[in-house]
Amino acid sequence: MQAQKSCRYLKMTVSICIMGVFVTGEVSSLASRADLTSIAERPDVMQRVTALLECLRGAAQGTSPDAQQPLFSVCAGVMEPLLALQKAYRQHEPVVCLLLKLAGDVVEAHVSYLPVSASCSKNQRGGEIQKTAIGICC
Repeated sequence: MQAQKSCRYLKMTVSICIMGVFVTGEVSSLASRADLTSIAERPDVMQRVTALLECLRGAAQGTSPDAQQPLFSVCAGVMEPLLALQKAYRQHEPVVCLLLKLAGDVVEAHVSYLPVSASCSKNQRGGEIQKTAIGICC
């Protein structure tokens, strides 16, 4: 049973990493274009952006808690390019909606599996532990 779980984890991790390399490269190359604001209106570019965002959403929705680290690595790798896309498409409701859905999917699928220590913070005044949305820290 442990061997099957390890094998499944390895397959998921490798799949996320391969998808992550492809999507990160695609999103980065698109977001780094000097003419992004002028080509953003083109239907083929909008379709490409939409497909990449849907790919990221599918990865966020389809991963298990065991694969959080590779998923978060992919998300960290595309954060800056996604911000550039958000600036270019801030007037385009479908793309902005997909960006928000992506963020929501990552949080919804994985926030409940974060360790309690990741959800706690010390109060700057008294050093007390605060309550967070994830839970109460002891």
